[in-house]
Amino acid sequence: MYNCDVRLAVVLCVAACGGGDPVATDATAVDAPPAARCSPTGAFGAPKELTTLNGPTEDLGGRLSSDELTILFSRTNADQTWDIWTASRPTITADFGAPEVVGSINTIYSELWPSVTTDGKALYFMSDRVTPGTYGIFVSTRASITAPWGPPVASADLMTGDATPFLANATGFYFSAGATRMGAGMNDIYRATLDGAGKLTMIGAVIGGVDSPASEDIPVVTADELHIYFARSNGTDFDVFEASRSSLADGFGAAAGVPGISTTGYDELPSWISPDGCDLYYSSAAGVTGSDLFMIARGT
Repeated sequence: MYNCDVRLAVVLCVAACGGGDPVATDATAVDAPPAARCSPTGAFGAPKELTTLNGPTEDLGGRLSSDELTILFSRTNADQTWDIWTASRPTITADFGAPEVVGSINTIYSELWPSVTTDGKALYFMSDRVTPGTYGIFVSTRASITAPWGPPVASADLMTGDATPFLANATGFYFSAGATRMGAGMNDIYRATLDGAGKLTMIGAVIGGVDSPASEDIPVVTADELHIYFARSNGTDFDVFEASRSSLADGFGAAAGVPGISTTGYDELPSWISPDGCDLYYSSAAGVTGSDLFMIARGT
């Protein structure tokens, strides 16, 4: 089982012509915006196991690319270390194909919680490759989305107990940290600003309903950074909670558990939310092999 205590983001222009003889113009048809897939406040439906991805060992931390056609996640090895795997699909409604290991970034140590930048050219993840048992955040880059990942390097400011990185958008970088940072609980959630050169600045705790004496971990944040999912300990296991805020200047409001996905005695951990907020990916330790990958979708 993944041990959470070790762990460780139409515009229509109308031009008016003036002067001279009137000019007849043809009306230009404007396509209506696509219908929303779900209601932003709709309830999530029944969990769906990602059967094409879950293997004979434990799987967790499924994060998707911006186009939702590629997924990265972690899987245990025989020695209980974790490696990062990937799979793809032709459309967002299709199942993912058979996964394969991402050999260029894995080591004999553990690699977990991969998160890709919006342009697909940088991959952040946590690893204990420097000091076994102590996690830090690393980044691998590539020249294009079809090129192989380059050798990972350490994120200098996020190397002692910082974990579970998540990129909400091009600049919003979220992660969790333990006793090495001063938070309200054993683990808490933090945000940093990622600049164009890949440097992380303005690191600070996320305030409001996500900060409590309990352990909070694994931030999963919508692209507008107004809604957050995260894991919170109830003393025996972790459940998925959510909270919202009205603007980036505000703290998050009171957090509440996401209904329908908690199993008493087992960890449920969020991993990714679709840009439209309709699909939430998570892992549950109540799976067939221990931790398995699941998703739930909002109704209309």
